[in-house]
Amino acid sequence: MRAHIKTAAQHWVPMLLAPDSQAMAHHAAELGLISARKEAAVQVEVAKDHERPSPSAAAVAQALGFEMPAANERAGGAP
Repeated sequence: MRAHIKTAAQHWVPMLLAPDSQAMAHHAAELGLISARKEAAVQVEVAKDHERPSPSAAAVAQALGFEMPAANERAGGAP
């Protein structure tokens, strides 16, 4: 991947090897490729992803017949 980034840079195409979609959205917004509103929408979706149980935790809970607690209950917040 790093080789592709170097090749793109030789042609004045900025690329970023980003750890997540939030970083990618920030990079795109800085370049003017997406609006600040779209960047904020990505942040909302990332927050939703953090609230969901992992696929493996959900599968184990379902297999054992357990109900997954709400995100705020897992984080120690009020139900």
